[in-house]
Amino acid sequence: MRRPRPLAAVILPLFCCVALVGCASELDVVTAEEATGQSLEEPGEWDDATDEDGPAEDHSDVQALSAGATCDSNARTGDYCAGDKVSGGVAGTLYRCNGPGAARVKEVCAAGCVVAPPGQDDYCRVATPTCDADARTGDYCGGDKVSHANPSTLYRCNGPGRATVVQVCSSGCVVAPPGQDDYCRAAPAPRCDDDAFAGDYCGGDKVSHGDHDTLYRCDGPGPARVVERCDDGCTVAPPGVDDFCEASDEACARRALLRWGLAPRASDELRCAGVAGGSISQTIGNAVASAGYHARDGHIDGAPYCAATDLSTRGMSDSQVRALLSRLADGGFAAFHRQPGRDGWPASEARHIHAVYVGVPMKSQLRGQVNDWLNGRNGLASHSRYTFWQPNEAQKRAIRALYNRHN
Repeated sequence: MRRPRPLAAVILPLFCCVALVGCASELDVVTAEEATGQSLEEPGEWDDATDEDGPAEDHSDVQALSAGATCDSNARTGDYCAGDKVSGGVAGTLYRCNGPGAARVKEVCAAGCVVAPPGQDDYCRVATPTCDADARTGDYCGGDKVSHANPSTLYRCNGPGRATVVQVCSSGCVVAPPGQDDYCRAAPAPRCDDDAFAGDYCGGDKVSHGDHDTLYRCDGPGPARVVERCDDGCTVAPPGVDDFCEASDEACARRALLRWGLAPRASDELRCAGVAGGSISQTIGNAVASAGYHARDGHIDGAPYCAATDLSTRGMSDSQVRALLSRLADGGFAAFHRQPGRDGWPASEARHIHAVYVGVPMKSQLRGQVNDWLNGRNGLASHSRYTFWQPNEAQKRAIRALYNRHN
C-alpha cells in the first residue's frame, strides 16, 4: 500500500537537480539500470514504502536526473540528449521520450552525449579505453587497470594514459597474478565432429572450433589437422565431395586461349605455369597413337575442348621438367612426363609431357589417368608405378577436390 509522499520527498529532487547541473562533468559512469537496479524502459513510479522484504531502495540519484526533464512538443518516440528536444535535463545525459511529456533517464554518458541527424536516435559517445593511474607497462584485460574497456579484449599500457588493443580474445581474457601480463585464453583446438568422415572440411563444416577460412583434414571424429589457409575463402562442397580453398582469380587472370582446343581455364593455368603457346603440341586430335585420349571432351562457350594437352620438352633438362610438372599440379593438371623407354612409355615414341586438366568434365580414359596420377601410377595401359616424379600430398588433395567438383 502506498503512503502519501512527504513534502520533502518532492522538494529534495529539485535541489539535487540544481546541484547536478553544476557538477555534471564529475558524474561517475552509470546507466539508469545500474543506478536503480531496475529497468527504466517501462514507465512507473518509485514506491518508497517499506514492505516485508525490507526498506525500499534509494533511487534519489535517478530521480534527480529525471526531475524536471521534459520531452518537448516536437519530440517523437526515441532517445534524446539533454537540450535536444528535452528541456530541463542534465547535460551529458541521454533520455527516453515517448512523444511529448516526461523524459526518462536512459544513460549517463561518461564521454558526452552525441546529437544524431534527424530521424536517428541520439547516443552516448564511446569512452576511449584508458590505462588507470596504477597501470604499468604491460598487457591488461579490459577492467583490469583499463577503464572504459571490453573485458574480452587485451590491451597494452605504457603506464597511465591511452590503452591500445593487442587482441580481441575470442575465448575470453584472463587476468594474471600481479607482476604478470594478462593474456587471452587459448581457444579450443579444432576438432572433427562425430559425423565427420575421412576428407577435407572447412572450419565450421563438421569441424568445431575451426577457422572458417581454413581447410582441415579429418580421419573421422577426433583432432583436425590444418591442410591450408584459404586466402580467398574456403568453400563447403556438396555431401561426399571434399571442401576446398577458392582459387584467386587474380593469380591467373582470364586471357585469350593459348591454342584452339583448350578449355579457357586450362589455358590460363598453362600460361601461369610458364607454358607458351608454341610449346603445345596437341590439344584435340585423332592420331592413332593417341588411342582416343585426345578426342573432344565437350564445349565451353560454344568452343570445343579436350582436357588432355601434350607439351613439348625439347631443350629441357629432367630437373626443369620436374619443376614444370609441379607447377602444372599447382594449376590443376595431372601431368606425366613421357620419356622414351621409361615408366612404360615406348622407346620409339617422342619425349613430351601429357597433362590432363581436371577442372572440366572429361572422358572415361582421362578419368582413369587422373586416378593413376593420384595413386602413383603411370596413366598407361600397364598402370605400373610412375618413378620420374611424384606430387606432394597437398597437390594430390587439391587435384582430387577440383576433379570431384567437375567429374
